Amino acid sequence: MPMPDVNYGATGSVEANAYKVAEASENTRTGIMQEIKDKLTAAGGTVDPDITLSVDMLGGVDISSGPGALVLDDVLQKLSTIQQTSAQILAAKNRSAKEVQQLMR
Repeated sequence: MPMPDVNYGATGSVEANAYKVAEASENTRTGIMQEIKDKLTAAGGTVDPDITLSVDMLGGVDISSGPGALVLDDVLQKLSTIQQTSAQILAAKNRSAKEVQQLMR
């Protein structure tokens, strides 16, 4: 998700905070996926079922196991939910501002 201008809204405003939260969750997701990509590349692109593929950003969880894959999925779902919530907050704030402008006419 491309990030808009982080200077949107005044410092500490709802808009600025929502952008910062969305950006932080995107950076975390990107970091996790990059770590996985790097480890797969180092392993020759494939992972032997007997090899542990641990992700440091997840506390060393072995994502090559069933339970570890569930942990990865859960973290990615939470990050997605955070981004969606931030987007909904911004949309609601923008709708409110638009309604106020229409009422002021």
